[in-house]
Amino acid sequence: MGLIIALLLIIGVVLIVTGILRIGSGEDKPPQRDEESRIEVVYRVPSSRERRNRK
Repeated sequence: MGLIIALLLIIGVVLIVTGILRIGSGEDKPPQRDEESRIEVVYRVPSSRERRNRK
């Protein structure tokens, strides 16, 4: 049981250290998107008159 806890602690420390190093080096930047690849969804909101007539 102690061996499992020790391994989990070591793995956790390694992951934390590599995360800090990646942030420091700037490798963890989000990929840039093209403007054409974005899809915009527009919702039509019914007017107050349409909402009244529907009831």
